[in-house]
Amino acid sequence: MSAKKTTTYFESGKTKLYARDYAGAIKDFSKVIELDPEFAGIYYWRGLTKSCAKNFAAAIADLDKAIAIDPESDDISAYYYRGHAKYKLQDYIGAIADFDKVIEIHSVSVHAYYYRGAVKYKLEDYLGAIEDYTFAIDNFSESLRFLQEYPIEDKTYEAERKKGREECSTKLAKASFFRGNSRLECSNFLDAVNDYSQAIELKYDLANTYYKRAVASYIQGEYQRAIHDCNETLELKPDFINAYFMRANAKFDKGDYANSSSDFEKFIVAKSNNSSAKISNTDTENDIKQACAQACYIRAKAKEIIGDTEGAMADQDVAEHLWPEEKGKFYRSGVIYDPVFHNLPSK
Repeated sequence: MSAKKTTTYFESGKTKLYARDYAGAIKDFSKVIELDPEFAGIYYWRGLTKSCAKNFAAAIADLDKAIAIDPESDDISAYYYRGHAKYKLQDYIGAIADFDKVIEIHSVSVHAYYYRGAVKYKLEDYLGAIEDYTFAIDNFSESLRFLQEYPIEDKTYEAERKKGREECSTKLAKASFFRGNSRLECSNFLDAVNDYSQAIELKYDLANTYYKRAVASYIQGEYQRAIHDCNETLELKPDFINAYFMRANAKFDKGDYANSSSDFEKFIVAKSNNSSAKISNTDTENDIKQACAQACYIRAKAKEIIGDTEGAMADQDVAEHLWPEEKGKFYRSGVIYDPVFHNLPSK
């Protein structure tokens, strides 16, 4: 009788899990543990459910027990979901160890490569991230091609197939974007542009992706494409302040000094009027002052070129007030400030 009750609670828990009734599923799985603590796989199922409910610390505790009960198992699921939970809790070293174990057991686990790439990106191991994202992208691309091109006779699976296409497309786009970021950090600008282009084609975070492609294009001297992508960013998100700064730099280097000055003005005004408008999440007030100072310095040069000497001197004065450490030392060197690179040029 007890075994039958245990099985009933277990099957009920799985049904509730699939219906996303996580609280109900956890309650049923806990009842199974109360009735039979040795019930096969029960800690895994409860850990998986807690992970779905975003209770990652509790999920890890259950998945630890699942692995301890059967440490020699070749089932990758407990390691995979524990790695995912650790990633969410920013235990990146622990997450790497679990994803390594998944790949050791099952060398073609594409999702383990995908998340291990994400962890390596967080740890600033950009070459490692590129390697893992490349494996994931190749496999997601192949899967998406299959789901798009090959017909199925049984139409009852069409809804499931559509869901698979959407999930695969989303992961492919995200992996392309972050491989692009990793390549940008490694100064591989051409391949970064190609990755951002694929992410744009798949409609991933368009305002940000166009901006990142503008950065990579600018550094390669592709000023017109950088301007185009900044235009796209600002069309989608008019308050994307950094895009004005990037577009201003591209226009300056293209020789469009008047319009460059106009974009620098928009950037400076936006920064001055909105103290919460940061260059990146980690920037300080001093970082913002330095960014505005650099905009003033470059705009001063633009004004000097077009003959507005008075305006150039005024901008120079503002820049030196905001960034006194650089007084008399700054020169236009073609190096721009951008959140991708985190640091302002030293001169």
